[in-house]
Order: sequence, then structure tokens, then C-alpha cells
Amino acid sequence: MFVSFATYMKLRARALVWLGTVSYSLYLFHPVAQYSLSWLVQATDIAVLKGWSTGSYMLATASLTIGISALTYRYVEVPFQALGGRIAKNVVEAENRQLA
Repeated sequence: MFVSFATYMKLRARALVWLGTVSYSLYLFHPVAQYSLSWLVQATDIAVLKGWSTGSYMLATASLTIGISALTYRYVEVPFQALGGRIAKNVVEAENRQLA
């Protein structure tokens, strides 16, 4: 029983760590997902979206936000973090050459 619980907690912790990694994107894009879904429901006649419960809209908004955040993290944040690292490395190397 302990092994099952420990395995479950380890998997759960990995998911929470990943959510922490994309948390800034979650923060930035949750209004985008919320307002986009709200607009789709109010301004269009998509029958599938009509009559959902509040919990369903919240789950759809959370899912959309997590999807957008994962894509943004992967294709925007990671490449720009790598670029920042390369720029910083070049600046340090240039300063070291000037000091030598």
C-alpha cells in the first residue's frame, strides 16, 4: 500500500512541478482563454457550447489555458531563455577579453 501511495505522490508531484514550470504562462493566458470561451458562447450559435454548467465552463477554460500555456512555454519561453543565455555568455566573454 505504501509503494502505491508513494508512486502516486511521485507522479502527482511531477504534474505539480510541470504546472509550476508553466505557471507564468498560466497567469498570462487564463484571461485570454476565459474571454475567448465566453465570447464563443455569447456571440456565436455553436450549439455544443450552449447550456453547459458553470463547472463545465471552468474545466474547459482550465484545459484551454493549460494547452495555450504549454505551447507558449515550449515555443516562446524556452527558445528565448536559451537566447538570453547565449547573449549573457557572449557579454561575459567580451568583458573577459577586455580585462585580459
